[in-house]
Amino acid sequence: MGLIELFVGLATLIWLAVFFCSAYLWFIALASVPPIRRPKSAARYARFAIAIPAHDEESVIADTVTRLLRQDYPRSLFEIFVVADNCSDRTAEIARSQGALCYERKTDQRVGKGAALSWLFERIFHNGTYEAIVVFDADTHVQEDFLKTMNERLQGGAQVIQGRHVIATRMLAGFQRCPGR
Repeated sequence: MGLIELFVGLATLIWLAVFFCSAYLWFIALASVPPIRRPKSAARYARFAIAIPAHDEESVIADTVTRLLRQDYPRSLFEIFVVADNCSDRTAEIARSQGALCYERKTDQRVGKGAALSWLFERIFHNGTYEAIVVFDADTHVQEDFLKTMNERLQGGAQVIQGRHVIATRMLAGFQRCPGR
């Protein structure tokens, strides 16, 4: 056996050792990757209250209520509540005509969205039992599977969930194009 054969044999042994060690490490690495778990359809459906604070939103409230009523979720398990907060337009009338339960709030004390929502929550919880509450703006564009997705998260143990919010109002859309973003 010559020096070349010895060198080739030694190189082969080293290569095999490196190969099997690398293969072992790859096997361990791949085996440790958790499987992708897709949420299963929830066997149980939560009852949702959808709260919408609105101040002079007659131009957008009908579309929002209509889109929310198209949810891919059992209709008997969600209700849409609108608080027409110090409105001087037809927001309440339009919200009711589209199928929302609408409360009108007229006050000079405790003004603003937070006060309006607090006032609405008192009425929502007085009228029914809900397992979750969702708050939308009056000009919200919501995907049809929103409640189904929220329900899956709730059934998975989540206690608080925040959805993605995209500004849709034409006047505010410039924020999406701000330089430096």
